[in-house]
Amino acid sequence: MRLKILFFFILWTGLTGNGFAQKPFLRSFPLNERHVPVRVNVLLQDAVGFIYLGTENGLVRFNGRDFLPLTRDLKKPYEVLSLASWNGSVWAGTSRGEILKIYHHLGCRQVKTIKVSDSSVPIRCIVSGFPSKTVWLGTENGVFIIKDDTVRRHINNRNGLSDNFVYTICRMASEAIIGTDKGINIIDCSRPKAKIRVITTKNGLPDNIVRVIKRIPRTSRFWIGTQQSGIAIFNAERQKISSVFDVSSWQYGQVNDILPLNDRFAWVVTGKGYLLAARIQDDGRISIQAFHYEGCKFRSLIIDQSGNLWCGTASGFCMLTAEYLKQIPLPAPYAFRKVTALAGRDAHSLWLAQDSTLYKVYFNNDSTGISYFDRLPGYISCMYKDAKGRLWVGTIRQGLFYLDRENRLVACAHAGVLKKSSILSISGANDHLWVSTLTGVYELSVPVSLTSFPRVLNVYQKNSGIGSNYVYQLMSDHQGRIWMATDGTGVCMWNGKEFIHWRNPDSLDSKVAYTMTEDARNNVWVGTFFKGIYTLNEDDLSHVKRVGGVTDANISAIAANKSGQVIAVFERCIDEWYPQSRAFRHFNFRMGLNIDSTSNALNCLTNDEAGNVYIPYQQGILIFTNQINHYSIRSFAHIDGVTAMLQPLKNSEVSYNRNFITINFEGINYTNPERLNYRFKLEGLSKEWIRTNDEFMTYPNLPPGHYTFKVQASLDDHFNQSSEDSFSFTIKAPFWRQYWFYALLAVIFAVLIIGLIKIRDHRQQKWIKLRSERMDFEYEHLKSQVNPHFLFNSLNTLINLIEENTASAVAYTERLSALYQNILIYKNSNLILIKDEIALLSAYLHVQQTRFGDGLKVNINIEEAVLASGKMIPMVLQMLIENAIKHNVVSVSQPLVIDILSKDKRIIVSNPLRPKINEDKGAGIALINIKKRYRLLTRQTVHYGEINGAFVVSLPIL
Repeated sequence: MRLKILFFFILWTGLTGNGFAQKPFLRSFPLNERHVPVRVNVLLQDAVGFIYLGTENGLVRFNGRDFLPLTRDLKKPYEVLSLASWNGSVWAGTSRGEILKIYHHLGCRQVKTIKVSDSSVPIRCIVSGFPSKTVWLGTENGVFIIKDDTVRRHINNRNGLSDNFVYTICRMASEAIIGTDKGINIIDCSRPKAKIRVITTKNGLPDNIVRVIKRIPRTSRFWIGTQQSGIAIFNAERQKISSVFDVSSWQYGQVNDILPLNDRFAWVVTGKGYLLAARIQDDGRISIQAFHYEGCKFRSLIIDQSGNLWCGTASGFCMLTAEYLKQIPLPAPYAFRKVTALAGRDAHSLWLAQDSTLYKVYFNNDSTGISYFDRLPGYISCMYKDAKGRLWVGTIRQGLFYLDRENRLVACAHAGVLKKSSILSISGANDHLWVSTLTGVYELSVPVSLTSFPRVLNVYQKNSGIGSNYVYQLMSDHQGRIWMATDGTGVCMWNGKEFIHWRNPDSLDSKVAYTMTEDARNNVWVGTFFKGIYTLNEDDLSHVKRVGGVTDANISAIAANKSGQVIAVFERCIDEWYPQSRAFRHFNFRMGLNIDSTSNALNCLTNDEAGNVYIPYQQGILIFTNQINHYSIRSFAHIDGVTAMLQPLKNSEVSYNRNFITINFEGINYTNPERLNYRFKLEGLSKEWIRTNDEFMTYPNLPPGHYTFKVQASLDDHFNQSSEDSFSFTIKAPFWRQYWFYALLAVIFAVLIIGLIKIRDHRQQKWIKLRSERMDFEYEHLKSQVNPHFLFNSLNTLINLIEENTASAVAYTERLSALYQNILIYKNSNLILIKDEIALLSAYLHVQQTRFGDGLKVNINIEEAVLASGKMIPMVLQMLIENAIKHNVVSVSQPLVIDILSKDKRIIVSNPLRPKINEDKGAGIALINIKKRYRLLTRQTVHYGEINGAFVVSLPIL
């Protein structure tokens, strides 16, 4: 089906050597659109994952894709010389002697400036956190100690420092180890007064100008980098230099930075463009592998969580792949499109086949070369090194060859049908050689010393259990079982007794498998025809899982190194699987590493004895190395800014009328930043994740409540083990929906209820009192009406009328009856219209005027409006007239004139004072009763008393 990729034309061969050395890839990143060189003095990666660049133009933040200037809004241009991360803040030391403190508050970035001294001395280094809550600054004028953003102490040569020019500060326990222009200074930080010890060339230091001091992890030893004499190891416990690189052979320039990775290994960069792999040998000596990059004056070095080395240089910013990928540049006659097979030879060489020609590739620390070895009669399709280091070569139509003890390629002429076969793959297990051809799989017995030719033991074909005669690759696993990638029956495995297949629809849905490998965890990986990659877990051989994140389905080769990574070669890229992150690192032209072609030949890769993977590409050989540390290529999500109504938050509580929330976020990834995917959700509003490629989200008109915004970033759509960042905030309810407002309403409601109850009780008491007063009034009135004298006088008047005028007697009787009827009608009324009161009064006046005749005169002068709308207590006027008659002389000769009038919203009742000689008892009781009744109904008072010889009663109109 894809046999055409196994055939190649004959290549012109020759012999050549070359001086190219293997080295990591370097990629440069422009810091501006015009690609103008910018000096990068120092680098730092903070706890979040951002890389900070201290440049000659200020501070810049990098997330793997974008550069964000952090100091361009400041009034003065700052050259940043030093960086440190501490307590959630980034500290940047400048050439002007100031510290820029960058921190986040409520999701928004803040910048604070701290002035260190008045002399504006450049700050060369910053070390934080020792002693507790202090920051140490190394300057060109000694050491400054800051606490609570204030300079608390200054140490210089007047305190015993050997020199004021401080390059670097490193700490261990209670000691500060300082590199200066005159050796190493060790300061005991536990003493109030600085106690300083000095290490110089007299004590074994190779150079007094100490530019770099870096602690070796989990030890009390330190890497030392000097100006002219290379590197050394300082043992702080013994207070001496324990190891020194051969100073006489140092040719790499001044040491600008050192990056220790473990207790024996460190990366070193120098001013002459060297990246040095420095290793402490068992005998204590330091060995160096040098990689030179012409024109790169390295100044600073860090490593991110993905294993990328980042360098600041005199002209910019670059990334090195030294931890996971190197290259062997090869000159002619190397031709990438003609490479058909590779085989590992030893740690410094490999076999390379181009069509029918076999070459040796050798490489070491200093040089790389390719040399002609031999030419075979057929195209070389595959190669294999067995457990004893012997090379086996498979060809198309010319059978199997091997390299004998005389270093000659010999055909296996006695291997029967293998003599003229087309060999597709070779593998071995348990001292047996397995060979796949176009007609089946052969198991051969191989003599230990190859004194005789291999012998065919078994032939496995379609009907033998494999299911197909086309086996593209054979692979032996850690148990010695043979795995077969077939054309038509998927994957099968020979366990020594039977063939086991994986090709059911619920698992491996591709019937064509091209390539296989076993990783460091004993999982088998399978590359299929346009169905991607599958893994077969040994604990569950029936389970096959498609691995997400691969770029291309057209795979040609797959291999694994010893540190757990799996490398898959596709038509347009190479993917490297990281098991801890469960994601792929992608290598293609977009990475800027000049890797834009891969081989179309099936399984054209190899491993060396250490497990490193070698893959041909357009300029030579790629080496996917075993990795020292466990790196993560996961993406990190970060919320970079939260605003309400486009203004930064001052606190996490947002008022209800500013509930237009915008959240800016970004992903941090230094492996494949262009492939980032995001998903987010706002808990409190929705529980569903929303996928997006945008880096912000706006929520207008959020209802009151508590919310938590969560965002994740991932290299693929599966978000496996993706990191998460979150931010919580509260939209405050309007005051009428606040708890305090509800409580206030409850209190007000309770007060109202209590008030209403009290008012009701008061009204009830008032009504009871009014009723009592009315009853007293009615009683007094009724008593006056039923008074024997009143009855006697009324009856006498009636008798006289009967005798004199029967008609008048009848009218008198009717008025007297109406008088008593009115008492019954209005006894339960509190108020009565004044016009009705006047009507009631007429009956009483008729009775009294019938009795007294012209001796009693009542003048009523009340305005019509008052009569129609004014109110008063019932029968008060009758009682007042009765009271006037009771206490004053009434006769024809001296008529009693009573005036009733309205004035200033009051009813005035007045009569001249002509007291009787014998005044009736109980005088004043009626007036007191009237006053009490009015007091229960109104705040207006009743006035009565003598005025200018008249008795006047003033009643309020209600």
